[in-house]
Amino acid sequence: MLNPSHEKLTDFIYKVSKSLITAGNEIQLLVNGEEKFEALLKALRSAKHHIHIEYYIFETDNTGYEIAEILIEKARG
Repeated sequence: MLNPSHEKLTDFIYKVSKSLITAGNEIQLLVNGEEKFEALLKALRSAKHHIHIEYYIFETDNTGYEIAEILIEKARG
């Protein structure tokens, strides 16, 4: 059962994404690019079976190269 104090957040999520909230999930709010890319790189490194990733812009900077290197390493197995 959802915590009643999260009602506004769950309503917002549904309105913008039409995604229903289900049990057994968790969310982490990342408030800036530094937090976001740190979490992304950690998730990529810990992937064991699949990586589903979609970006419309891929920068040729240190972060972009690091993402590419992790993906290449994972593809090689």
